[in-house]
Parts: sequence; structure tokens; C-alpha cells
Amino acid sequence: MKPNSPVVTVTERTGKSKSRSSHDTLVQHASERTPLLGDPTQDPNSGSAVVEREHDDDSEDTEAGSNDEALLNRQDKTKPAGFLGILALLLIGVFAANADTSLVLATYGMISSEFQSLGSASWLLTAYMLAMCGSQPLYGKLSNIYGRKTLLLVAYTLFAVGCLLCGVARSMPVVILGRLISGCGGSGMTSVVSFLIADMVPKREVASYRSYVNIVTTVGRSCGGPLGGWLAETIGWRWSFLFQVPVTLLAIVLVGWRLHVPPVVFPASTAGTTQGTEGQPAESGSRLKRIDFLGATVMCATIVTFLLPLSMGGSSLPWTHPLLLSLFAASNVLAVLFCYIELRIAREPIFPLPLLARRDVILPYAILFLQNIAQTLMMYGVPLYFQVTRAASPSAAGFYLVPAVVGNTVGGLLTGAYIQRAARYKLPTIVGTQVASFCHMMTSLRWTGNTSWLEALYIFPGGLGTGIIHASTFMAITASTSEEELAIAGGGLFLSGNFGSLLGVTLASSVIHAVTSSVANQRLPDRPDVVAHALADVDYIQSLTGRLREAIVDAYVAGFRSNFGLACIACGISLVLSVMIRERRF
Repeated sequence: MKPNSPVVTVTERTGKSKSRSSHDTLVQHASERTPLLGDPTQDPNSGSAVVEREHDDDSEDTEAGSNDEALLNRQDKTKPAGFLGILALLLIGVFAANADTSLVLATYGMISSEFQSLGSASWLLTAYMLAMCGSQPLYGKLSNIYGRKTLLLVAYTLFAVGCLLCGVARSMPVVILGRLISGCGGSGMTSVVSFLIADMVPKREVASYRSYVNIVTTVGRSCGGPLGGWLAETIGWRWSFLFQVPVTLLAIVLVGWRLHVPPVVFPASTAGTTQGTEGQPAESGSRLKRIDFLGATVMCATIVTFLLPLSMGGSSLPWTHPLLLSLFAASNVLAVLFCYIELRIAREPIFPLPLLARRDVILPYAILFLQNIAQTLMMYGVPLYFQVTRAASPSAAGFYLVPAVVGNTVGGLLTGAYIQRAARYKLPTIVGTQVASFCHMMTSLRWTGNTSWLEALYIFPGGLGTGIIHASTFMAITASTSEEELAIAGGGLFLSGNFGSLLGVTLASSVIHAVTSSVANQRLPDRPDVVAHALADVDYIQSLTGRLREAIVDAYVAGFRSNFGLACIACGISLVLSVMIRERRF
């Protein structure tokens, strides 16, 4: 810090009403170029400014729609000069992180074939998702200790190192290791950007600017597959990873050069933890002591041992395999151990469990979890449906997802604009779940094997509802937590969404396979060989004719309709939960 730089010390004032509670001191170094806080009252006798604020204690019940004065504190912020330019450079990393997943989907066959490890192909995506989920909750707490910018640069570095390792790998295990490292970085490249937006803009504008993150996320996922396939076919699959390295390095340079945010340091939230003194942030060594290494390790182990059998069950191994049962049992034991560590041992928990006892936090988690399950069920089933019923090629079948992608973008933009204008997020959440429920109800009832182009547009409201929910649930978390809690609670929200997506893939695969197999064996009891072959390879269906083809297609349609029906149930539950949200005005 420059010698003449002012120091802003924000202290929390204890209120007498039951909706207020004391908070810890927030130490923040101000920058004239990025006034993230409102204009402080300057003390003429010192180089610091003291601003008193009041925060709401979210553990106390408040009426829905109440105008809680304590939750207005972040509304006084003014956007830093050139914020749109800052946002644009932050979105570079968001694009790269989200393009990576679909890029691998387009190239994993070539990669595994080169190393003669086709059986390990699924691990290229599984490793990334496991690392992403396992590391996701860490970014919230660590960014509170070391600052958002530092953690964002760490995320970029991990992602670049992982991509470089994949590009130069000479064996399949090394590629998988690279995917693990990339996943650890990718989890922070989107979430930390969302935390930065919440830090830098007034609360009403958070959803509006986060809608741009949703747009770039959608575009990245849409462009990653075609771009990865084109690179793999022209100059080799390695360049689908290597080209991401200079893009990420560019993001590192631009963020390091142009992102001027005051280093926010949230002091320890429990007594006895080393803090900075005299308005200065804690020393590097004392910050290290604040990290709950034991809790972080057990938490990551809990997440991985739970998700690993979900990704392997039904495909690599049967659900009753001893390995999968052992992993599920281990995850339960580790979850209990994690709770004990966080409640009884950790001086400063990596994830404060009392957050999960708040209705304002747990309901957005559950709603996003269920919505992502429904969205993934749809996105998984739609391309396969048209491959089976219309003999569409994989690339042509992928275009049927365009209405959902467009709907996702429109939903995010409209929700951001509405929240900025009305300062409400409960109504969009209810509308989003209703719209998505309509989509999945219509696909389960009307997609019977002869779907017209108009009926194919039923998935537009599905994407629209998802875009609305992603914006409104993050806004619910933002409105219901303090500045210190936002990154931690926000990290949990992103984790719940990732959980839903991964579980959605597992459910879609299992439901479609189980229902199709049952119906096909009933229709063709004398041809188990045909049924088995059709379940293993959808291209085989196109070689069938007459009664055999009709029976297999009808069986698949029954499987798809069950899949979409399950998505409708998930959205129906999320609709009930959305009505229970307690809205906080801001």
C-alpha cells in the first residue's frame, strides 16, 4: 500500500432491535479509482475514514417484503469508474471456463483413442467436475481472507497450468491430472467474478450485471463444442487445450493490470484468532492461520466421495457394486466428521454450518439444485430424442437445443432488469419455476415421436426459466447475507447448482436406460440381442426396419417422456419452495 493511501475502517454498530446484531470490523484499503463504498466521513486528524453501518441478523425472523434498514448498507455503493471495461475483462475468464466443458465433450473420443484408453474417456469430464465441486466452497472463505483479486488470479493460474498439462501430456493419466487442476481453477473463474460484481455495484444492480455473466456462460458452453471439434480436426486435439493457455494468460495480465479493487480483509469471526491491528490487514502468516485446513480437506473428501459413485453408477459399475456402496458410506462418515470439525474444532470454519439453518439461504440452494437437475435432464434428453426419432446426426440434434440457450439468455437479462427496477426477487423465482414446469410438462405429454418444429420450441421456456432462476437465487443470497457472508454463501449456491447438474446427468442416463430397456423387452421378448444393441448404440436403430424399429423407437420415446416427467416433478417441487422464500427489500 502506498504511504499516503487512505485506510477505510468500517465498523459495525450494535442495534437494540432484535433484527440487528454486532458484526466484526471490516478493514478495507480504499482506492480513488474504485470507490467500492459510499463516500466516507473523513476524520481530519487522521488518514482514515470511519463509517458506521448496521447489519441485519438473518437468524431472526422478519416479515416478507420488510424494508430492513440493516440490509441496505451495500446500496450506498457507487460503481467504480470504467466498470463496464472491468466487467468485460473479467468475462474473458468466464468464457474460457465454460467453453472448456463442451470443448472436451467434442474431443474426448479422439483423446482417449490416441492413448488407447477409450474406457477412461469419461474421466476427462468427470475429473473436471469433481475438482470443480470439491474446490468450489473454498473460494468464498479464502477470498474473504486474501481478497477477491488474489483468488481470481490463483484460479486463472490453476486453469492455465491444467490446460497446458493436458496439451503436452504423453499419457492418459497425465491428461486426467491436468483436468483435475483445470477444474480447481475453473470453479473460481465464474464464482469469484460474481462476488466481485456484488462487491462493486449497488445491490439493486447485481442481478443486472450478473446477467452478462450468464450470457457469456451460455455462449461459452455453446461455442466450446464446435470450436473444439474444429481445432481437433484441423490441427489436433492438443490445441483445443493449448489455445486456452494464452487466452487465460491474457486474462491474468489484464486483471493484474486493470482490476484495481481495494483489498478487502474480513477479520476472524471467532475470538482468539489473529487479526490485523490499527486499521491494517493481518499479516500473511496470521492469515494462513485463519484457514481451516482440516475442515477444508474433509469437506472436499466428502464432496468427492459422494459425487464419484454418482458419476460411475449405472455406466462404469452397477449401483450395487461394493466400491460404490463403500464410497457412499465413506461420504456419510466424512459428512458427520466435517460437521463435528466445523462446530467443535475449527476456530474459523471454512463453511459456517449455521448458514444452512437460515431459510433465506437454504431455499435458494434447494431451488437452484432442483432447477439444474431439471435443466440437465432436458439438455441430456433432447439431442438423443431427435437422434432416435428423426435419425438426426449428433451435430444436427445439438441445434435443437438452441431455443433453450436463447431462453436462458433472455431470462437472465429480463430478470436482471426487473430486479434493478423493482428491487424484488421472489416473484421472478416463482415465475421462473412455473415457466420451466410448463416446458417439461409439455415435452413429457406432447413429444410422442412425431414432433413438429413448433413443438420443438417447448424447450424455450425451459431455458427461460433456468435463466430467471439463476439470476433470482443469487440475488436472494446477496440480499440476505452480510458482506462477509456473501462469498461463502455464494460459493455454496454455486456448489448446489453443480451438484444438481451432475446428479441430473446420472438420473437422465439411468431413467432413459431403465424405462427403454423395460418397454423394449416387453415389446420384443424374443429379441434380447436387438434390445441390447439398440441400448448400446443409437446409430444401430437406423439400420432396423419394420416391427423391430417401431418397437425400439416407441421404447425410447417412453424413456424420454419419463425423463421429461421427472424434470417436471423437480420443477414442481422448486415451485413450492419458491413460494416459501422470505423476500427482503433493498
